[in-house]
Amino acid sequence: MLSCVRTPCSRLLAFVALACLAGPASAQVPDIRGLNFAARLGDFSGATDFGGLVITPLGNVPIQDNPNDLVFSFGPRPHTFEVVADPNAPNDPTHIQVQTRFVNYPAIQGYSSPDILWDLRGTYDPTTGNLSVSGAKTGTVFFNDGTGQDPFHLFPFPTAIFIQLVNPTFSLQGKVVAEPGGLEIIGTDAKPSFGSPGNITADFSRVIFTSALASEPNSGNTLLALDLVPGTGFGAFYNWRALAVPEPGALSLLACLGISSLGLAARRLRRR
Repeated sequence: MLSCVRTPCSRLLAFVALACLAGPASAQVPDIRGLNFAARLGDFSGATDFGGLVITPLGNVPIQDNPNDLVFSFGPRPHTFEVVADPNAPNDPTHIQVQTRFVNYPAIQGYSSPDILWDLRGTYDPTTGNLSVSGAKTGTVFFNDGTGQDPFHLFPFPTAIFIQLVNPTFSLQGKVVAEPGGLEIIGTDAKPSFGSPGNITADFSRVIFTSALASEPNSGNTLLALDLVPGTGFGAFYNWRALAVPEPGALSLLACLGISSLGLAARRLRRR
């Protein structure tokens, strides 16, 4: 038995059929539930940034994770960027849940940290294509920010860098559009100015430097821990895009929109 909620191809076929009848100018997507926007490497990409003022014996020092706005591509794994029905409104296409994740760097092979999974709930407007979702976690999560030199060069060897977030929240704003190759959600979240709140927030933030052979900080591997001045910490996920590529059966219908499966130049500046 076919189910529109769980059949990505049927979503695209329905959308494209309506778009062909109405014309590209009035193309609308009635339902995006069931679509996987990260079937291949490069389908989902974006930039993350964390920062703020850290408290040190020398005074408050500004730190920032990604000042150059480097974009990375997510690998095609489950819970990368999938749109499913909201469990509280399973028959309403305007209520959705986005299953996504924060991707942790492997500090050293064999010592990778588990990804931080998010189930973000919110709304989708099939007329405008706008979506807005958010979610929260209770307790402490550790985001592995890779391996590098501590900012004060206290240690003559690379350290693993973790960002500790207590009671974090995460929100995403975007717009669904028809792009070459399929349906794309273009994120509209802006990068915040330094010290201003972004779409990742927490009640408390800390930067922790550990030995490189660490998948999570603990009392035995922590070399340096720096608290952020309350109110100055910020986090953001921005410049993001998510592409849902149609299955082969939908390609003939996509042709009427002038959409080609060619020219899908994946945005692969770095991989996580």
